[in-house]
Amino acid sequence: MVLKTYIRDDVARLISRTNRMDNPDGCWYFDGNPSVLGYGSFTLNGRTIGAHRASYQIFCGDTPKGMDVDHKCHTRENCHGGRTCKHRMCVRPSHLQLVTHHENVLRGHATLTKRLQKDVCFRGHEYTSENTYTWFNKKLNRETRGCKACRAFAQRECTKRRKLK
Repeated sequence: MVLKTYIRDDVARLISRTNRMDNPDGCWYFDGNPSVLGYGSFTLNGRTIGAHRASYQIFCGDTPKGMDVDHKCHTRENCHGGRTCKHRMCVRPSHLQLVTHHENVLRGHATLTKRLQKDVCFRGHEYTSENTYTWFNKKLNRETRGCKACRAFAQRECTKRRKLK
């Protein structure tokens, strides 16, 4: 357990705002008001961050750049996800783990998650290394993938329309 330079008051404040009663799932629920996204918020060293992130930093150590603190207690089998997910308020250190942002997104229920898990495009072409291209979409601010077969089809159709003009 790493108690870096955190003031004992911060540790005591976090623990005092945590419901550690016998919950069937073993979670320690943060008693503060949830944010719009359903997470608890906590002020640590003058910065307001997610309560689960504060708990991880206090009890496990700093979060390296590019990593997210994810809830192990939240799985597809035991939760519907979304803003009302009770696991978003869990601050039990043994229920938290560091994962890449990509892994965190894949574990969720968002539309992007469902799209990334698909192995065929909307026309039914398989996403393989030979049939998939990627690019950075500035509008969405993320890398996006596409189907080469569909792209070639769209380019042929565009060329046909231009020739008809």
